[in-house]
Parts: sequence; structure tokens; C-alpha cells
Amino acid sequence: MFFDLNRRAASFYYNGDFVELIPARMTRKGKNYEKTLPDGLTAILEIDDPAENARYQLLRFENRGSADSGEISRARSLDLVLPADGVAVWESLKGDSCGSESFNPLKKSFAVGDTLRVEPRGGRPSDTCAFPFFDLSLDGRAATFGVGWSGQWVLELERTRSRFRAQAGLAAAQTYLCPGEAFRAASVLWLAGDSVPETRRAFRRLMFDRFSPHTADGAPVTMPVAETSFDRYFGKRADWATVEGQKRCADIAARCHMDTLWLDAAWFKDGFPVGVGNYSFGPGFPDGLSQVGEYAHAKGLRFVQWFEPERVNCYSETYRDHADEVIVPKSKNTVDCLLDIGRDEVRRRVTDILKKMIREHRLDVYRQDFNMSPSGYWDAEDAKHPGRRGMTEIRFVEGHYKMWDEIQSEFPGVVIDNCASGGRRIDLETCRRAVVLWRSDTGCSPVTPDRPGDVWSQNHILALTRYLPYHASGSWTAAPYDVRSVFSGGIVMNLDVFSPDFDAEAVIPAVDECERLREYWYGDFYPLTEPDNAADIWASWQFSLGDRGVIYAFRRGDCPDAEFSPAPQATEPGARYEVRITDERMLTETRVMSGEELQNIRLRCQSPRESVIAEYRKIREL
Repeated sequence: MFFDLNRRAASFYYNGDFVELIPARMTRKGKNYEKTLPDGLTAILEIDDPAENARYQLLRFENRGSADSGEISRARSLDLVLPADGVAVWESLKGDSCGSESFNPLKKSFAVGDTLRVEPRGGRPSDTCAFPFFDLSLDGRAATFGVGWSGQWVLELERTRSRFRAQAGLAAAQTYLCPGEAFRAASVLWLAGDSVPETRRAFRRLMFDRFSPHTADGAPVTMPVAETSFDRYFGKRADWATVEGQKRCADIAARCHMDTLWLDAAWFKDGFPVGVGNYSFGPGFPDGLSQVGEYAHAKGLRFVQWFEPERVNCYSETYRDHADEVIVPKSKNTVDCLLDIGRDEVRRRVTDILKKMIREHRLDVYRQDFNMSPSGYWDAEDAKHPGRRGMTEIRFVEGHYKMWDEIQSEFPGVVIDNCASGGRRIDLETCRRAVVLWRSDTGCSPVTPDRPGDVWSQNHILALTRYLPYHASGSWTAAPYDVRSVFSGGIVMNLDVFSPDFDAEAVIPAVDECERLREYWYGDFYPLTEPDNAADIWASWQFSLGDRGVIYAFRRGDCPDAEFSPAPQATEPGARYEVRITDERMLTETRVMSGEELQNIRLRCQSPRESVIAEYRKIREL
């Protein structure tokens, strides 16, 4: 029911009149479907079916006429009207807010007459209030969706007596196009199946295969196991933010069996955040970072460097030399300006700077942050151009994609990391181009009673892995419980490496376990518990690679129960399995079990705030 081309797929309003886009009634040109209005405005649906029961579509507009177009508004790249006689349910997540609510699950059952509007806060697509991936289940069928718009998007849901309507697209665009002008709107990917858990797993596999970055030779991206101590040392130890300090970090990372050196916002003149917009170097790096990159590579490490090109401090070199390229705030309470990368000449200039640094510093991962809410800046610029509401955002988002596409085109082996005050700019189109190495700024501080980052990170894994193939965060210790709570195919170790008491040998077991278990994160994900902030429960999940897999289980700090039955899935009752159980002390017990016994396995932790790992593999009968 989700893929009938005779039904509406997208829509918009033109001069106040509703225009529905039904591919079967549009002109087909290859994979594109076009609808041209009398004055030359053409709406284009780019449609691809990347897998069975899956569809990707992108809505674009072009003015092929000789005069300004009429007003385009309510551009909905998804507009599905589906029959619904029984239960209709929507499920999704909250966005990131750097606290206990980050990525908490959302769920709503729709009675007749119910409506719902979902929209992020401030112009970043997964900021606080909304997350642009969701599920719909209707009358025994289900579909998982991802919205691709790295700005202010909206989802509107409505249930009537006989139908369910789902619309997603640009939240506020109300504009026209000049002759020859064009713009892209949001994209949408969806995949249908028989149940929500089934479609989520299939959707995540599709994300891995078709909607995520790959290496230059087409392989999946390997997430870093990295050393960085930015949050621990920045502004506290001057010797850390130096060439020699970073070389020392590289030595320690290699000694601890890590594979990546990560230098965050500590390299530029005037430091963070005052120096954002400076591309000259701080006193610890007088000749740049080429020595650091070369040294990391000599140690067998990848090198990550942090950038924030879109934010410009009003005291920075960029503001001083290119004040005409920034959008200034309406409020006098902030020093942040927004670089207007929607202008081609501005985007090209800053992209050239970034490409030069990637080349000279021998970067393996280009890390881009975005620590501001842009919507107020976009609105301020739109006010200068009556009748063009939303165009500043549209051009900015297009410029963002072009910047990343140009970087990837020139450096196909370089991985882009998508950060925005943590995980506030996650959507389908950023996931196509980048991985999420820092899913929330909850990783910026150690675990405390007031900020139980271990619990939060367990919840993030249980929630985000429903949809995303790649995401990671940081641990402040090498204790197995902390590392296992955070590790999701990659991890950032924020250790006290400059302490005279630092014990590299004590770090190695946890790092080696991450390296050994990393392959499982490319498998199918099974949440064995639900995300929950309670401290008196167990949390658990499973990854399956067919005949083998791994189960993570955590006895939280106030949990009274020493044993837990995770009820793993994706095993065969009649088969035999070798099961390796590793406790908090890295002691391993090996058992042989039937599939039925494995499905009923009970895991034990001696004390609260301990964890256990159970790896299993099917035994081949001779």
C-alpha cells in the first residue's frame, strides 16, 4: 500500500492552490517524473527503488519560463494518503538535547480525528524536539522512513475515519523562482514490511548499503577507536595543545592499541570558541598540523581534525577579512555569525581552505561541527528579500551538501564526521555523506550521579541503532562497563593520558575487546530491552551476523537482580552454539549450548554497575 504509483506521492501549493504529484499522472523522463504548470514552473520527483519494497524520492523545482514564478509553499516531498481501517501507530525519537531526554523514544496511536506535527528546534534537523527517522504501522503493515533535509523540516500526520495521511517536507518555505532558477527540497527514503522491527532491520541494512559513506574501494567505513583528551585538557594543560603534546598522545594511542588520533577544537588562534573563524594556528602549532598527521601515520594511526566552517566569531579573522560573507545575528547577546555558504563564491572560498588543510595535514577524518541554531539567521536574511521566505535556508542547505560532495570528490578516502553540538544535525542526507562520531555532547563529561552518561549512552545505542548504521561517543575511563556502554562500532577515549599514574596496559583489554567486537556492528540489530533512564534495571542488545553474534548486557547501578535473561533472537533452536561469556574482569567462560538453551540463557553480574558480553557462533556438524 505504500508504493502504489496511482496514489499521491508528494505535493505543494502554488499561488495558494493545492498541487498533487502522482507519478502515474506525470511525464516520465528516466527515473524522474515532471509536472509543468502553465507559466513554466516544473516540479520534478526523482524516484529510485534501491531495494525490494523501498523507495527514495527527492522533490525539486525549476522555473523554465521567462518570468518569475508564482508562490511555492508547503513543499511536501512525502504526501501519502493511505487507507486505514484499524490501528495506526507512529514511532520515532526525540532529538539530541545533551541530557536525559536525548533520543528518548516517542510513540503515538492515532484515533479518528487525531493529528500530530513534528518539527525540530532552531534549524538543525535532530535538535531537541524531533528526529527525522520514524515508523508507521497501519492495519498489519509497517514502514520505516528517513527524511533528508539538513535544516528545518516538518512531519504532519492526520487520521480520519477511513484514511491516514503522512506529509513531510520543508517547514516554512514560501517563495518564488526567477527565470532559470531552481532549488531542491527534502528527500525521503522509506521501506515497507510486515512489522516495525522487521522494517527497521531492513532499513538499517539499506542505509549501510546505499545511504552511507564507503571507502574509496567501496568497503564499509571502519569507525575509529580514538584517543582524544579535548574535554579533559583544553584550557587546562597548555602542553597538550602542542605538536609535541599531540605526538605524545599518538604514542599513547598506539601503545594502547587504538587506531586513531583525534585533535578537536584546540589548534587555531585564540582557541575555542572565540577563535572560531580563524584558520591560522595557535602558538602550540606554529607550522600547522602536518607534523602531527605524519607522526600519527608513522604510528599506524588515522588522524582526525575538527572544523566549524559555518560558525564565525565576530572577533575572528574570517569576520575581519570577509564580513560581507556572514549573516549577523539580530540579537546583541551573541558573538556568533553564520557564514553564508548558500552563496557559491563563499562556499568555494571556505571549501578551498578546508581542502588545502585536509591535503597538507594528511587527514583521514574531516570532522565538521556546527554549534549554533541557524534558523534565526536565515529568517533575518530572508527579511531583506520580500516574497522569498525560506530561500536563505534552502541555499544554505544546498551549499552544505555541495561542500561535503566536493570534499568527498577530491578525497574519496577521507571520512566526514557529522557533529552539531553533538547529534543535532542527523538526517538522511547527512547520513549519506558522513558518519556520526559524536552522537551527543553527553560524552563531554565523566559519569556522575547528576549526569549518568553510562545510562544515557546505553539508551542512545538502543534508540539510534534502530535506524542508523554509524554512531559513536566517548568514554572517560577504560573500565569495561564504561567502554561497553559507549562502544558502538567506534569509540572516543577521553583518558587522563598525561597523568604520571596513567597505566596504558590497563587500557589495552577494553580496547582489544572493541577491536574484536567491531565487526558485529555491521550485523542486524536486536534491542533486547527498551531505552529507559531507570537505574534499577538491566539494559541489553544483540547483533547478529547470521551464524554468529554478540549480546551486551548491563546491570545498572541500582539494579537488585544479579541475573538476567536477555532472550536473544535470530538463533536456531535445534542448532549447537559455542558461547563465550566475558565478565567485567575480562574473564571468559566457554560453553556449548543448543539454540534453545541459548534463547533461554541467563547472564550474571556479581555486583551492580557491571556488564557481561556473550559471543556465540554456530558449530558446524561434521
